Amino acid sequence: VHSKVPAIINGETAGPNEAKFQVLVQFLGHKFCCGILIAGDKVLTTAHCLELYEKVPFFLWGVQVGLKNISDPIRQASLVASVSIHPEYDPKTSSNNIAVITLEEYMETDSHIAYAELQTEELPIGSNVTEYGWSLIELNRTDIIDTELLQKTRLTVKKSGNPNFIAASYENTNICLGDDGGALVSSDGK
Repeated sequence: VHSKVPAIINGETAGPNEAKFQVLVQFLGHKFCCGILIAGDKVLTTAHCLELYEKVPFFLWGVQVGLKNISDPIRQASLVASVSIHPEYDPKTSSNNIAVITLEEYMETDSHIAYAELQTEELPIGSNVTEYGWSLIELNRTDIIDTELLQKTRLTVKKSGNPNFIAASYENTNICLGDDGGALVSSDGK
């Protein structure tokens, strides 16, 4: 997902049973971007979130899963063991902007954590999707308000002009920087 504004804007707080697959990707212990737990030791995210990974020591990267509030006690966490960026990723066009993180620790499912069921078909233009993230909740000329609560916003799939790229937006809401790598969840939950 690509936008010209930083992060979830004018979204709402996610419910306690939503986005159990959501992963907080951290660099130096701070929120950096999002990901999707797709298996016990695998996280799907965007390649551009991890371009720095090859330039800094791997032990500076980690993930947390099962969070709705960043201030809550950690449910499960792991350091990053390795990163696989799509071999045809092009940072100039965002084509193939996808990566898989392999974790050092296995993440167990429980009442707060689940593996994502991935969409296997292309979403048609006009489909409604929901995006989740912990980044900004409001942006205006004088204030940038950060949040520790998992936020969500509803978006509509738009034509992007790039077959390897999904664009989505909705009037007065959007996502981007700190929420990159999170899932676009369709109405069927995939």
